[in-house]
Amino acid sequence: MSRRGVVALVALIALLLVLLRTSQLTTIADQRAVGVALVYTRQDVRPSNEIRAVYEETFRETGIPFRWIASTDISLFRGDALHRMYAAIVFPDGVNLRLPEEAILELTRYASLGGLVVTVSDAGTHTTNGQYRPGSLFAEVSGVDDFLYQTLRAKAFTSGPMQFTDSAEPKRWDVPSGKIINDELSSYQYGPLTYQFPRAEILSNDVVVDAGDGPTPMITRRSVHLGTVAYLALPLGYLRANSDGFPMTLLSTLLTSSSDLPHLVAAPDGIGELILDIHIDSNNEFLGIPNLRHRGLLRRAVHMEFDVTAGPDLDRIGDGLGFDACRTGRKYLGMLLPYGKIGSHGGWAHNLFAKNLEEHRYSVAQVRELVDRNSRCLESITGQKIRSYAAPVGVHPQPMMTNVLDSLGIKGYYYTGDTGAPVERPFFNGKLVSKYSWAFPIVPFGRSASVAEMRRAHIPASAVERWVEQTASYAADRRGIYLIYSHSYDFLAPAYADALGRSLDRLEVMQREGVLRMTDMPSAAAFMDRFVATTSSFIKTRSGVDVHLHNVNGLRSIAFALPSAWLLKNAQLPEGIRQMSTQGNYTIFAVNGDYRDLDLTFVGASS
Repeated sequence: MSRRGVVALVALIALLLVLLRTSQLTTIADQRAVGVALVYTRQDVRPSNEIRAVYEETFRETGIPFRWIASTDISLFRGDALHRMYAAIVFPDGVNLRLPEEAILELTRYASLGGLVVTVSDAGTHTTNGQYRPGSLFAEVSGVDDFLYQTLRAKAFTSGPMQFTDSAEPKRWDVPSGKIINDELSSYQYGPLTYQFPRAEILSNDVVVDAGDGPTPMITRRSVHLGTVAYLALPLGYLRANSDGFPMTLLSTLLTSSSDLPHLVAAPDGIGELILDIHIDSNNEFLGIPNLRHRGLLRRAVHMEFDVTAGPDLDRIGDGLGFDACRTGRKYLGMLLPYGKIGSHGGWAHNLFAKNLEEHRYSVAQVRELVDRNSRCLESITGQKIRSYAAPVGVHPQPMMTNVLDSLGIKGYYYTGDTGAPVERPFFNGKLVSKYSWAFPIVPFGRSASVAEMRRAHIPASAVERWVEQTASYAADRRGIYLIYSHSYDFLAPAYADALGRSLDRLEVMQREGVLRMTDMPSAAAFMDRFVATTSSFIKTRSGVDVHLHNVNGLRSIAFALPSAWLLKNAQLPEGIRQMSTQGNYTIFAVNGDYRDLDLTFVGASS
């Protein structure tokens, strides 16, 4: 065959492959399943598989339907076809540096029809051959040039806090009040957090800046007719892969609040849950626990979790300052049993265990033996297996500690990483720590987490009361599962005891109103096991919405949200579900039977 013939044959094969791929993708488009497109560039995936794993886990835990699509494939569709296929198109960090120009050709048209485009951190900063671009590939559509290397060189990258433009913006982005200090994103013990991000400049006067650092925008939104283009400067995937999972929740908030995106709701029956975790760690509890009972702070209507260090010592062997659950502390533990779930708190001696863990003085076998001893003592009193754990002084070396807990059957653990996030499976050094257990990050109050720390920081009792109620309202509004913690002896001061009493009054009211539930780590972990194992699809048709749910372990209490505008008001509901409430532009439904499969059809508003 001549050289010209070979070239023609290669060209024909390439054309056939493109036509085949286009045909396959058109079939997908014709299904009109509504979800999120997560775009990746094949050249960038090999060293960044951990980022894809982070995004996949996040979307499973939040119930948002998604599909990965190669950047070369997305360029095969017109904007109207993309709009039929996807409620949102996201370009994650770490896997989209070398985007081809064609990948963004139809994004403006897609957004103008009502789609949401989200660009994250370093997406679109390199050419396909790996060279720096003269500016961001997304600058024209987003109105933000977030890659100024050509003019600034090394100064194109900086670090600092992320400050919201005013006090209303954290609420817009579903940031709990305890994660904000002076309008800056903050964390337990550290205060305002320092992040690395690219300098950027606004190119269009219709860009709204929600957060930034000085003149550099870090969260922006731009309306494009019916849709939105958003830019998030923080590397969300990288941060969650390295124990700062909260910024990733900004993406979840954006997706579910800015687009018509059906999704599962990560709480039983779609009702937010709060865990009030009381740590029992020393003989100080011999005063603290009776005080809780005397002041009416132990209530059957407000379920709590009590995590107990069971040994007789505190700082060193033989000091006798521990809770001693199986002897002296037994009667005090008995006072708590009617009011919640008992869990384990470290390994036998609270401060000693934490110190030796932190200084790497224990072998893995010693850690396991001490935690097991602690749990066995508590099990001998409660008659139930211990399924939850709280780290003493927050010391929880990953992944070793979680591996030990998994081997002992612990399903949920209190966690000082990823503060402010809902229940999750954490990552450490880029790897998912466990597929068995669940972490419950604390929701802090600025630099503090327990009321003891708040008292030492001279935070008034009224502010603590407000924080508890704001956190409860946050869990209810966001419809997630969150944890706060303290100690029984934190409430020996009358002002703080009275503040907790008023907060408990409010929690009782919220439960009666059906907007919040109190729970514990084992119960929440059991639900999340079922939640992430639930498969779902949402297909918008001319006559309404088709929903399919499947879980071999049962769908009871699995909830989902549908855009209210899609639904015909007062239409009869399909069998097997009940309508729970509305939230923003969504109507929440929950499964009320022991089904494994449900095929549901909702009559549409336009039918």
